[in-house]
Amino acid sequence: MVPMMTQRFADVGITYSLGGLTGNTLSSHRLSTYAYSVGGEELQDKVMEQLMKAYFSDEKYLNDRSVLLEAATEAGLPNAEAVIDDPNAFLDETKKEMELYSRAVSGVPHFIVDGRFKLGGAQPPETFLELFQEMSEE
Repeated sequence: MVPMMTQRFADVGITYSLGGLTGNTLSSHRLSTYAYSVGGEELQDKVMEQLMKAYFSDEKYLNDRSVLLEAATEAGLPNAEAVIDDPNAFLDETKKEMELYSRAVSGVPHFIVDGRFKLGGAQPPETFLELFQEMSEE
């Protein structure tokens, strides 16, 4: 799987690496929940893009305060420091969402498209294209 992912990332000009630290990611989930509350899906996507880049390309630890602050700043998320520094900020909302989504997740990554279609595990781009084409025909 690693060679395939390395190539897929390279195909779009991104470095793929699994050399960073792994561990507790609850703070990054809280930051994501906060981003959604401030700017909806658009801002949440920007924050997640920065977090994924930090982890999968830059080998950074997603529970490191400086990594979280950098992702929030790059994404344009205001007042993120207060959320990052308060371990209870957005904790209940995050746990509720994690519980809701984890019930049906059978693979990582896991995609829910338009709240109706679920794709588990790594999928080739063609799978998404087919799904989007089907959705456009509805």
